[in-house]
Amino acid sequence: MNLKRPSELESELRSLVAEEAPGSLKPTLLNLVVASKKPADREPFLEALAGARPSRILSLSTGAREASAGVSARCTLDAGMRSVCFETIELGAPMGQPQEAEPVARALPEPVARALPEPLTSRFWGPLLVRELPTFFLYLAEPEFLETFLADCADHVDLAVIDSTRLGSIPPTPAMPTADLAWERLAWLRGLTARLFDDPASASLIPALSSVRLSGFPRAEAVLFGRWIASRLGSRMQGEPFSFSVENGWSASVNFEFSSGEKLSIRSADSSCTEAVEAACWQLFSLGNEERKAPETVVTHVPDDGRLLVGLVDYPYDDSVYRAAASLKFPE
Repeated sequence: MNLKRPSELESELRSLVAEEAPGSLKPTLLNLVVASKKPADREPFLEALAGARPSRILSLSTGAREASAGVSARCTLDAGMRSVCFETIELGAPMGQPQEAEPVARALPEPVARALPEPLTSRFWGPLLVRELPTFFLYLAEPEFLETFLADCADHVDLAVIDSTRLGSIPPTPAMPTADLAWERLAWLRGLTARLFDDPASASLIPALSSVRLSGFPRAEAVLFGRWIASRLGSRMQGEPFSFSVENGWSASVNFEFSSGEKLSIRSADSSCTEAVEAACWQLFSLGNEERKAPETVVTHVPDDGRLLVGLVDYPYDDSVYRAAASLKFPE
């Protein structure tokens, strides 16, 4: 395997930045390691960071045809005429049977040595991280390699970012600090749900909750929302505390039913929404009786995935509420 050494890649990158960066250089703020099969999967995230957060990107490609390594840099000027640089180190290798001659892979514990080719191991890319800066690991690659990658990078990473929607299911909660983009996308829905149960009459119904039904949501996000509801019930989590279902549909809605016969719901009202493109309008039907109380219309602003990542690198945290919900086995 004829790969450049990390020290050679570092030297080449410094030369590129020196050529690209006119004037003074704004300090790099973070390391971001991204694992993905296709470049298109990571582009929205990198575009959100570019020009806003000076970063060193280590891009790990699991879909490469052969082992490869290269560097690139692009710089822009901020309002203070300082160069904001985006440094990228591209590392690729096909995911398959490891080669017997790989010294780094042989030194790694199982199962990492079985699954990761040399350029994708932290033993190879770890020396390329900018020291004393926070390091984030964004996983966008195949679901079957998630556990292996997280085990390998745990000693180098401050926060791992996964996406249960992309993975197709909610994985076992890693021991390392972890954020889930599926959970972050649900922030507005959790807020509307709390608002729905704000008044005393609606809050009094909670012990009688018998059914939660979602329509028009990706299944992983719907299940994560259901687990959040279940985790909030606390002592009622003996077995299955309510029936749960996810339905396909063009119009998104969340419906709560109670053994008392009452119904509460959150329904999309985008057809009547006159706000900006990134806004979404929702109607909250409280007390379950539309004749008794008119629905409340609420406008929410849902950031795209790139902005969600920017928020996580700006304010990294290991969300205990997410952990409590994701660790539950109900609903499936």
